[in-house]
Amino acid sequence: MLFYSHDNGKLADDLRKEIDAVTLTTKAADGTVTKTLDVTSLKENCPLLLSAYQEVLRDRSMGTSVREVMEDTYLDQYLLKKGAMLQMPSRIIHQDPDLWGDDVAEFNPRRFMPGGATKQPKPSCFRGFGGGKTLCPGRHFATNEILAVVATFLVRFDMKPAGGKKWEFPTTLNTAMAATIMEPDTDVEVEVDVRKGFEGVKWVVRLDDSDKTFAIVVEDKE
Repeated sequence: MLFYSHDNGKLADDLRKEIDAVTLTTKAADGTVTKTLDVTSLKENCPLLLSAYQEVLRDRSMGTSVREVMEDTYLDQYLLKKGAMLQMPSRIIHQDPDLWGDDVAEFNPRRFMPGGATKQPKPSCFRGFGGGKTLCPGRHFATNEILAVVATFLVRFDMKPAGGKKWEFPTTLNTAMAATIMEPDTDVEVEVDVRKGFEGVKWVVRLDDSDKTFAIVVEDKE
């Protein structure tokens, strides 16, 4: 997500504006500046951040849902025999232009925002965390971790490719079949500096209670 944020034109700047708007800034008597990021506030007030996160999962996830066929079933002209195991790779679903539109191969950080895509598939087409009885039980924990790290990094640091090079996405040809996210074959070397004007700032990350649930997958809405 950090790579896409910096590689995708002004996306990093747009995300920073969104995150800065919900960051609490306090100044102590000794002049120490403290900035507090609340993950709950990020999920409730940063739609671009959430959409970009889901788009990264759509574009890079490759998990496979496995189901047992309970009775002989015809799927179009194909007969699925009772007792057989049916495998449904999420990447095939996530890269289907009939579901997502002609720009399915492009990274669109606003795809999951209202009006952010030319074609909105059914919510069940997003399989970033699986679905049904095998839906990942740790999806909200993982989401909190990722959003906290990404948001804190974006507002604290500037990042650019090492050696003055351009952003170049590494190949993922050696990713194991059992992986759920496409893994880079090589490291991405970068140069990181403290964001100008944020030197000496103390950072706090917290997670407040909320009665709202960020619907990552369709099951969260049910």
